Amino acid sequence: MLAPQDSWKRIGLIVSVWLFCWLILGQLTYPIVELFTGVDIMEEFTTLSSVIAKNKEAYLALGNDSGKMIEFVKEMGEEVQIDRLRPALMLYQAFQALCGFFLSVMILKFLLKIKPVSYLKLDQKPGWYFVLFLPFLFNFLFPIISLVGQTNQEMMSPEIFGSFYHWMEDLEYQNGVLSIMMGLSANGTDLVWALVVMAIIPAIGEEMVFRGLLQRELMSNGTNPHMAILFTGLFFSAVHFQFFSFIPRAGLGILLGYLYYWSNSLWVPILAHFINNASLVILMYFSTKTDSDVNLESVEYDGYLFSIILSFVATIFVLRGMFIRRTEFTLEPDNQ
Repeated sequence: MLAPQDSWKRIGLIVSVWLFCWLILGQLTYPIVELFTGVDIMEEFTTLSSVIAKNKEAYLALGNDSGKMIEFVKEMGEEVQIDRLRPALMLYQAFQALCGFFLSVMILKFLLKIKPVSYLKLDQKPGWYFVLFLPFLFNFLFPIISLVGQTNQEMMSPEIFGSFYHWMEDLEYQNGVLSIMMGLSANGTDLVWALVVMAIIPAIGEEMVFRGLLQRELMSNGTNPHMAILFTGLFFSAVHFQFFSFIPRAGLGILLGYLYYWSNSLWVPILAHFINNASLVILMYFSTKTDSDVNLESVEYDGYLFSIILSFVATIFVLRGMFIRRTEFTLEPDNQ
């Protein structure tokens, strides 16, 4: 095991390299996107941001009516010709993620002198119970996540956060609209690309950096595993800069951390992350094919409370099974 001071230096190096690749090198993808698509992504971002900004109040007035929100975003998309712009947005996000996550892992391979496959536990096969019950787990979690998300939003107010409130609200709104615009797939091909860019790449890349590198390194320096999981989950949520959904995303990060810790395999949190993101993309796709609306504010309280209780019991049951079948988390030497 490393001396604590050496491990903290390694943690600082992991965060620094990731931030450099994400914030600096990731921005160099603009000319690459223009080369492949012929779209000046910086100019289009300016136009898109202007359209999004002028529609903010009308969008927020829709509350939690996701059906109307999607229709409203579709109208905004028509104004900026989103069908023409979407491939460039997808490519930009894909390249930025590849720089931020995959390139940073390759750089850290040499700086930390590690073998990523074994170090990140990509060579460890996940247990059958984890793989089989992950889809059920996230299905059970959906009502709980919805409730926590609503509570998170209700906690946000100018009285509490002052001048930061409007900055956080703008970030949440812009990121939410952009996600919907990219996820609004017109056909099956668009859906596949959306799943690749919004589910597969983030699931693999984010888990390699946050769970495989950061959480593992925290545990290597003697930090209590539960504290390492908590810190990584909070950091995971914070760097998304969507504070109106900070709590449910932090909860997701903590859950992914425990799945990594219990299974001793990075493939389990990768699969869980993919299921979470892919479910949202697929639901968004089918919501554009039907006329049905989902309004969380109109759900009957008694029925909703029953679903929360049932979801909580089912979630505990599945997590208990994973805990019972956990594998000892091993910390191999750093050069493995």
